[in-house]
Amino acid sequence: MKAGKSDVNNTEDWDWAGVDISVESQTTVKLTHSIQYHTIQKLKDNYDLVFDDDGAGEVADIVAIKNNGDKELVIDLFHCKYCSKKNGVARPGARVDDVYQVAGQAEKSVKWFGDKEKLILRLMDRERTRLNQGKASRIDKGKYEDLIHFAKVARYSTFKLGVAIVQPAISKAQVTEDQLSVLGATAAYIDEVSGVKLRVVINQ
Repeated sequence: MKAGKSDVNNTEDWDWAGVDISVESQTTVKLTHSIQYHTIQKLKDNYDLVFDDDGAGEVADIVAIKNNGDKELVIDLFHCKYCSKKNGVARPGARVDDVYQVAGQAEKSVKWFGDKEKLILRLMDRERTRLNQGKASRIDKGKYEDLIHFAKVARYSTFKLGVAIVQPAISKAQVTEDQLSVLGATAAYIDEVSGVKLRVVINQ
């Protein structure tokens, strides 16, 4: 795939009403006005397990897994990014800086698709560490035993993999050529190294 401009029509523009788009992480207290919490609520009905992997060493901010009869595992990685404030207000716009960092995170995360069992074992380790610290579980849907089962299934199943950027700082109505170029280059890279199509969720 040749790197080029991303098509704004291939993006998804969500309604972010009630969300403070300057707050990225739901944290261990599950902030309901955060981008991450809102994203989890939007997608959780489509998966068997939803994992909050936010923090240093993360695979992605959100890892979502669906098990199709122990024959196929759907594994989707979601990378969230906040909207920076200007004069104390977070307003969606046309800033290319709002794309660069999250695009880089999406590109780096593709390496985890090289060994899916290792990816799942990594999530198990991070959940154990979190619980040993006396903090809230990273699992927002499903249970730890699901991860144990998925790790076994990963040894013989087929996979359907996905990577998504969730950035409400990008306005569909105001998106620029520069923003679309960065997204296009990221989509081309991910497609080239993994065959995965990049999903892009933005603001209206």
